[in-house]
Amino acid sequence: MKLAALLDPAAPIPEQVASVLRIAAATTDDLLLLVQPRAEGKDASAERLVARVRSAVDRSGRFRVAAAAPAVATGTAEPPASAEPDPPSLRAVVAAAGDLAAVARQVAAHGAELLLVTLGAFDPTDPRTLAVGRDLLPRLTCRVAVLRPGPAVLADALHVLVPIAPGPHVSTSLRLVRDLVRDGGGRATALYVEPPIGRDAEQVGRRALERLLAQALGDDRDGVDLRVVVDASIDAGIASACADLAPDVVVIGTWLGELGARFAATRAGRMLRKRGDTTVLAVRRAIPFTNRLRRRVELALQNVVPQLGRERRVELFERVQSNSAWNFDFVALISLSTFIAALGLLQDSVAVVIGAMLVAPLMTPILGVGLALAQGNAVLARGALRTIGFGVLTAFVIALVVGLCDPGYAEPTGEMAERGWPGIRDLFVAFVSGLAAAYATSRSSLSAALPGVAIAAALVPPIATSGLAIARGDLVLGYGALLLFVTNMIAIVVAASLSLRLVGVRSQSDASRWVRPVGPLLGAATLALALHLATRADRPQDPLPLGCRAALRAILPADQRLASLELTGDVTAPVLSVRLGGAVPPPVDLADRLRRAAVPFFDERLGLRLTHVWETTAQTAPRRR
Repeated sequence: MKLAALLDPAAPIPEQVASVLRIAAATTDDLLLLVQPRAEGKDASAERLVARVRSAVDRSGRFRVAAAAPAVATGTAEPPASAEPDPPSLRAVVAAAGDLAAVARQVAAHGAELLLVTLGAFDPTDPRTLAVGRDLLPRLTCRVAVLRPGPAVLADALHVLVPIAPGPHVSTSLRLVRDLVRDGGGRATALYVEPPIGRDAEQVGRRALERLLAQALGDDRDGVDLRVVVDASIDAGIASACADLAPDVVVIGTWLGELGARFAATRAGRMLRKRGDTTVLAVRRAIPFTNRLRRRVELALQNVVPQLGRERRVELFERVQSNSAWNFDFVALISLSTFIAALGLLQDSVAVVIGAMLVAPLMTPILGVGLALAQGNAVLARGALRTIGFGVLTAFVIALVVGLCDPGYAEPTGEMAERGWPGIRDLFVAFVSGLAAAYATSRSSLSAALPGVAIAAALVPPIATSGLAIARGDLVLGYGALLLFVTNMIAIVVAASLSLRLVGVRSQSDASRWVRPVGPLLGAATLALALHLATRADRPQDPLPLGCRAALRAILPADQRLASLELTGDVTAPVLSVRLGGAVPPPVDLADRLRRAAVPFFDERLGLRLTHVWETTAQTAPRRR
C-alpha cells in the first residue's frame, strides 16, 4: 500500500515526521511526504522546509530518502521520479507543494491509498485547517486520516485504543490499528460504550463489540483486546477508558467533512481539539464508487451549467425564504386564487382557471422545500411545509364552501373531470416544470418565465376541484384531484432540488442530518409514484358522455329522482338503463323523452330501459303526553 502525508508547516517538523514514519512503517514501503511553505511562492522557504523534512527522515533510520525533490511552488508539477534505483529498505520521497489542489494531484499521481494530514493543534477557526477541509478532502477518494501528534514520540510497541460504534468507517480504523500493533509488537484495545440498560449491559455490549469486530476483521483479530464500558455518555466512557488504560494512540473512525465548527462539535473533533499526552488519529474510509461517480457527474455538469456566485445565492435564499412565509399576503393570494379557480371550474372556463394559476402563490413555498433539501436547511423546510399545509387547507375549505353555496352545481364540469386523477404525463410535466421554475427563480433575469411555469404545473385548481367534489359527495373525484396535487408537489420538490444543485447550491457538511434520509426517500417516492401511475389508466373514466346525466335530470319531473344510469350492451346495440325512484309512478311518455334526450350523446341505435322503484318516507307520530 502506498501512503502520502501532508505536514503542518506551523508545527515542529521532527515530531510530525517521527509520528508519520511510525505509522508508515506499519502500513507501507513507499511514502510520499508533502510540505507546504508558510509563504506560498517563495522557493527559499520551500527549500528550507524540504531540507528539514529530509533531515528528519534520515535521522529516523526507518526510511531512506529516494532522491532530492525540489520545491514546487506553483503546484503544477508532480513529485519527480527517483533517479537512482529503489533502495532495498523503505523509501520516502519528499516534495513541496503550493496550493491544496496541487497536493490532491500529487497524492493521486503517487497512487496513495491513505493520506495522513498532520495538524500540530486542531483549531476549527484556523485558515489552514478550514482550507484543508474545504479544498483538499473533497478532492480525495482514498482513505484519509487526520493526525494530531502528542508530545511524546511514538514508540515501536504501541498501545492503541479504538472506540467502536456502528458506522461505515469502523472497518478502516480497525484495519489500520491492526497494522500498527503488529508492526512493533504492540497491543490494541477495541472499546465499546454501552448505555446502562440493566444488569446485563456489559454482556450486551460485549456481544455487540464482537459482532462489529467480526464484520470488520473476520477471524484475523489476534492482538485486539475487548473492553466494554457501561456509561450513559459515550464521551465520558471514552475518557474513562483513556484514564484507565493510558493508550499511546486513540484511533476513531469518522466522516471528515469540512473541518469547521460543526466538525469540532463531533466526538472526533472534540478528541482532536483536546490537548493531552495522547496522539489522536481520525480516520475516514475511501469514497465509494457510487459517490465518486456522482461527484464526477456533478463536476461535469458544473462545467456546463453556469454556477451562482455567493451574492446571488444569498439573494436567492432571502427571496425564497421571505416569500415562503405564512403571512397576510400569502393568505390573500391563496384565497383569491382559490375563489377564481372554483368559479372557473364551475363555469367550465379554461381562461378563468388559467388566471387562477397565475395568481396562486403555492409555487414559492414548494420551491422553498426543494431549496431546503438542496441546502440542508431544516428551518426553511419547516417554514415552507407549514405554509404549504395551511395554504392547502385554506384553499380546500374555500372551495368546499363555494361548492356548498352554489345551487346550480349539479355534476362535475369538464375542467373538473380533467383534474380528477393524476397520470404519468402529469408527473413528468410537474417534474420538468419544477426544473424550469427553480432555474428561473435562481436568476432574476429569467423571472418572465415563471408565469408559464405556473400554468404548466397546476397547483390550486386540483385543490379547488377536490373541495368542490367533496361538497357534492363525490369522494372518488375529490381523492383523485387531491392526489394530483400531491403528485405535482412531490415532483416539483425533487426537480427543484436537482435544479438548484446544478446551479451551485450545496448542502454543507454541517447541514442538518435530515437531508440524508429525506432526499433518497423523496426520490424513491417519485419513482414509486411514476411506476404506479404508469401501470394504470390515467383517471377513472365515466362510461357516459359528459353532459348526458345533466340532460336527463333536466327532463325528470320534480317527484322523480335519478337513482342510477348504466350503459350496457355493445357498440352496435347500446342500451341505457335508467333507474328512477319516487312515491308516484313516472309519466307514460317519460321513457321516450329520456331516449330522445340521450340520443344526441350516442346514436339512433340507442335503446333505453326504464326501471322505477317506489320510494316513500315514514314519519314518526308525535308522542302523547
